[in-house]
Amino acid sequence: MKKTSVALAMTAMLFALACTKSSSVLVEPPPTQNPGGEEPVKSSAKSITAFQILNVQGDIVDSISTITLILPPGTALTKLLPSVTVSEKATVSPATLTEVDFTNPVIYTVTAENGTERKYTVKVTNIKRTEKEITRFTVSNIYASINTIDKTITVQTPVGTDITKLAPDIDVSDGAKISPASKEVVDFTNPVIYTVTAEDGSEQKYTITITAKKSSEKNIVGFDLDHPNLTASYYGASADTVIGIFNPTEDHIYFNCTSDAVDGLKKIVPMIKVSDKATISPASGVPQDFNLPVTYTITAEDGSTRTVTVSFRRFDMRSVTAETVRATYLRPDKNTYTVGEEVMVDVTANMRWVLTKSSVTYARKLSNSTEVSAFRLTKMYSDGSRFWFNCETPGNYEIYFSEASASTTKFTMTIN
Repeated sequence: MKKTSVALAMTAMLFALACTKSSSVLVEPPPTQNPGGEEPVKSSAKSITAFQILNVQGDIVDSISTITLILPPGTALTKLLPSVTVSEKATVSPATLTEVDFTNPVIYTVTAENGTERKYTVKVTNIKRTEKEITRFTVSNIYASINTIDKTITVQTPVGTDITKLAPDIDVSDGAKISPASKEVVDFTNPVIYTVTAEDGSEQKYTITITAKKSSEKNIVGFDLDHPNLTASYYGASADTVIGIFNPTEDHIYFNCTSDAVDGLKKIVPMIKVSDKATISPASGVPQDFNLPVTYTITAEDGSTRTVTVSFRRFDMRSVTAETVRATYLRPDKNTYTVGEEVMVDVTANMRWVLTKSSVTYARKLSNSTEVSAFRLTKMYSDGSRFWFNCETPGNYEIYFSEASASTTKFTMTIN
């Protein structure tokens, strides 16, 4: 009876000890194995589950492995940073947040954990803009006014602008193009059609009309006499050309002649220049009888007119005294010339008497003391303040004027 009790007690103690030990030890389950006892299976998942650019979610069609996105108007497609989410344990190339050019469709490759691949074609476009306006038109530093209703632009450029060769500077709507292009040289003799093409391909035509402002200038800027005979025969012929000296804005032009010049004034041929784009009547080159004043009408390009009267003042050579002659000085532009060269001589003091003299009548050749009169005046100012003659014969000369038993101060000249 005593042995049985001891055996039961021992059994109870062993059972309690076994229970205490099993509750303090974690027993891990055996790893999952394939039926053949191989290594764990790697994932084959390889999908793009989300594709986003600029907060725009891509439309993923998993069945055909395509993704499409339509971005806001004007979005540049060349440098975009897509956010790409793929299956767990898979990778993608190009990687997420990598800069990509989506000008053309891009292939994204998703690689599963087990190394298998799947390719997605990603096509990104933007909404095509429809705006096709000319927003600025500048030509010859003038900002044109744009009629946005009639789609016309009219510009008046400054006087004298050559409208056959203009290169307007033009701005158009964002994303649009224009033809002819901005800064392209264009002939605006007639209105020109400019075509603005929007990003979506739609077009808008503008009619551009450019004119140059017409000049109001109507001055006589040159009045020369071609081979006139301003003097009486006693004084000889005048210069080949008498250049009128006058103020273009004044309404009267004066020339001088001797008091007995009558026939010489009947057929004087004036060579006239007027303001650019202006016309004159009677016309240049038409002989006129200047025994009486002749009135000319100048018409500007803009149609406005003014008149200018041309008169000849008669000068009596009998009033020329020795003091008048001696008070006149000749001043050449230089002292040495070559044969064929034109000599220019400025004259001081009252030159009306020299003008009527009409030629360098007295010139002394120093080499042999022989008077010569071979200096023909080619041009002279109508006020007598300057004249020109040609160097025709080599030699040393003294040039002066003589009248009323007196002569001007002499100047020496060498012709080589």
